[in-house]
Amino acid sequence: MSPRCQWLILCDRVIVDHVTQQLNLMGCLENIAAPVFPSVYTGFACAARFVWPEGGPDRDLSMRFRLVRLEHGAEEREVAVVDGAWAAHTLHARVFVQFQQLNLLQPGPLGFRVDFAVDGGEWERGADAWLQIEQAKLTAEQQAQLQSQMQAMAESASARGDER
Repeated sequence: MSPRCQWLILCDRVIVDHVTQQLNLMGCLENIAAPVFPSVYTGFACAARFVWPEGGPDRDLSMRFRLVRLEHGAEEREVAVVDGAWAAHTLHARVFVQFQQLNLLQPGPLGFRVDFAVDGGEWERGADAWLQIEQAKLTAEQQAQLQSQMQAMAESASARGDER
């Protein structure tokens, strides 16, 4: 018998209360709008909860969790691996990962899946969660301001010899 992923939530940030051990999920995400593509969304996190049926495992187990990025028309890409443990007779386990940024390559659906492996075994699929990435609708004034900022950033990078 193995655990199952009860939920996976994508959000801006996860905060752990060290007294109560509660996870506080800040800014739960369903949609992200970006003015241009590719773009960067700062502050991205995900949290997952796993449950073990029928009283939990009868002994302590090592666990591995991995987060996989899912995009239509692209290969699945592993973006994080977290090692953990599952204590004997414990029914629930949680895992979360925080990133400084989320790279947005194009508009459209963007998903993540959390997989798990028990005691060095094979990866098993967990839950997935999806975002809708959209083109932000800007006014003419906002577009001009954005173009000006992007031009200034490009000039600054060029002056530093930082072009990519």
